[in-house]
Amino acid sequence: HLVPTQWDGYWRMVIVDIPDNRKKDQDAIRYILKKAQFTQIKNSIWISPYPLEHMMINMKRDMGLENEIMVLVTDKIDAMTERILIAKFEEKKEA
Repeated sequence: HLVPTQWDGYWRMVIVDIPDNRKKDQDAIRYILKKAQFTQIKNSIWISPYPLEHMMINMKRDMGLENEIMVLVTDKIDAMTERILIAKFEEKKEA
């Protein structure tokens, strides 16, 4: 497995705000996030239960997107949202 499948109780959130004149970067980031099994939960917010924050931090530095991408790691999400997200990632694992 490229991506660990055991959840450690923390959510990795990637907030992406790349201007439209950098379409190539937008597409590249979207591709990488999907490949890393992040799920898009809002227009510019992607989330994953897997410990990939270092990869995302390195990627934003390597691509010169320090101001356009924010990486958060948290175990504080409201219970209702967390149940929805857990169900979503369980579905993905089974698919």
